[in-house]
Amino acid sequence: MLVVNRKEQEEIVQLKITLKHSKPPIWRRILVEKDMTFEGLHNIIQDVMGWENYHLYEFQDKNTIIGEDGFDDDDFFGKKT
Repeated sequence: MLVVNRKEQEEIVQLKITLKHSKPPIWRRILVEKDMTFEGLHNIIQDVMGWENYHLYEFQDKNTIIGEDGFDDDDFFGKKT
């Protein structure tokens, strides 16, 4: 999706954020600038989820993990059976 700004063109991407292990599913769909930093994305997620920066977080792609050190879903949610 391309959004035209009066001063310049900015590329905007749509993201769907879904919380693991929530029933019913808890999710948000947001629009952000394509070149946003992970720190900026983290701050937006805090806002749209109504959080106050007290949740652990992690961003992953194929080769990189960025976030809180030592966080493991199993530590927080218990082992899956």
